[in-house]
Amino acid sequence: EKFENKYYVATWGGILQYDEDLQNVEKKYTNKSGLSSNLVKSLTANNDILFMALGNKGVSRFDGEKFVLPITTDIGLETNHINKVITKDNFIYFATKTGMSIFEENDIFPIPILQYQFNQYNGLENQEITSLAISENGYIFCGGVLGLEYIAISDLESGNWTCLNTENSELPSAKITSLSTFGNKLAIGTYEGLVELNLEDFSMQVYNLEDYSVDNSAVYPVLVDSHEDIWFGLGYWDDYNMTVSDSVDVAVCKLSDNEFSYFDKTDLGILSTRINNIKQIDNSLFFLTWGEGFVEYNLETNIWQEPVATEGISSNFVRDLQMDKNNILWISNGKYGSNSSTKNEKGLSVFDGTNWTNFNQYNSNIITESIYDIAVDNDNRKWFASWGDGVSYYDENDQQFHNLNLFGYPELYTFDGNQYHNPSRTIPFIEAMDEGEIAFATYPNYIAVLDEFEIISITELYQPSEDYDDF
Repeated sequence: EKFENKYYVATWGGILQYDEDLQNVEKKYTNKSGLSSNLVKSLTANNDILFMALGNKGVSRFDGEKFVLPITTDIGLETNHINKVITKDNFIYFATKTGMSIFEENDIFPIPILQYQFNQYNGLENQEITSLAISENGYIFCGGVLGLEYIAISDLESGNWTCLNTENSELPSAKITSLSTFGNKLAIGTYEGLVELNLEDFSMQVYNLEDYSVDNSAVYPVLVDSHEDIWFGLGYWDDYNMTVSDSVDVAVCKLSDNEFSYFDKTDLGILSTRINNIKQIDNSLFFLTWGEGFVEYNLETNIWQEPVATEGISSNFVRDLQMDKNNILWISNGKYGSNSSTKNEKGLSVFDGTNWTNFNQYNSNIITESIYDIAVDNDNRKWFASWGDGVSYYDENDQQFHNLNLFGYPELYTFDGNQYHNPSRTIPFIEAMDEGEIAFATYPNYIAVLDEFEIISITELYQPSEDYDDF
């Protein structure tokens, strides 16, 4: 977002202030700077104030020098779970987990004043509003899992929203992922294709992407640029787990005069195809990625710029860290449970005292990006435990990651009285012992001790009885 001739970027770890001329990050704002939360989901500027939607902490406000009074449930927000914030004239529109809140700014009060609150019990069909757009002709559009809803700003007092879904319109899916508008055009991203809405007569043009040689029809995000061309990414979006699937090689698509153009990850200079957001500032488009910074595209020269990313740790969600024999710091992030999370699972970050190196599945042969525990043995091998992907290690001799084949150890199989079951790949901890052995647990069965890749000891984990009389 451009604010007072500076560029601000929302990240999972705070706000970055970016200098376009110098092509670097000038400053970073976090909760230590006064930001209410480091998880920033949306930015918009209005009347000399930068508004920052913070996930579950409401909205922080920044005047260019300091943070001022935030907008939270204390002053009228129905919930602090904010997905998107947009400003138009003196009004601020909040898409939230439980509906929409609309505030008005004025010079008399130091904080905006609540004017309208809409939810499932007051005009809306969708409970959670995940996407939001306001057209030049004065319509508010919002989307969720139950369809596209809209109302004229001049008709807000009535609360008479219109909801379009697969039963009463040409929408290919009621699950709306993203919205963008410019001029007389609204672009709608859905789970089953791209939709173009003409804002003059509200007619729809539906593009099933499989008809245009694109394997994935799920669209996220979308942007209508100042030429009324539509740009969009591909993938299924899960805001709760902060994930975007990237099952195709295409990173960005462009629709212009009913013709499609495709750009893959090599065109953008990135390693994955996960695009989180697309923004236009002046004559440039900015494609915000999941973990690789952002890429700028110049609309006048049609040239992609080099990706811009800050050097440092790949995730703020640190699960474990260990110093190896060469005084190199290894940092992991991961989680227990079956649900993956792109936000938290980013592989390994390695710091040599001066420079950071990040290992993930796009730039290395790392076995998993969800690493729960780390151990360093006497030979300086780094061992990694994961919740669901077993045990792996990094060998300095060949500088490669290797998978420990748990299926090759008969001792780790379990027998239920009728048949044998494969070893568990759920590893809650791994430890290096004084004599160089490696101990790890296979939940919920065993603790095994390895010496030069041979099991020398195995202990069955205690399983509580369901009959409490046995205790």
